[in-house]
Amino acid sequence: MDDTRARVRELVSELSGAPATDDAPLELDSLTIVTLIEALEDAFDVRFAARDANEDNFRSVAALAALVDEKRGAP
Repeated sequence: MDDTRARVRELVSELSGAPATDDAPLELDSLTIVTLIEALEDAFDVRFAARDANEDNFRSVAALAALVDEKRGAP
């Protein structure tokens, strides 16, 4: 989870142009969310359904990392 969280944090920072912390609320526009989904799919070899792009999953780096780990089947 820590490696996942670090990589997610890196991608969020890179794509949003602002530093990201694990639990701070993410303020991403729709284009950044779509770009981030594509980057996460490529980085972690996972696929997201349209229903995954919701406020709960994109509220923080920690929430996104948990979603990625769930998609990867990580414990």
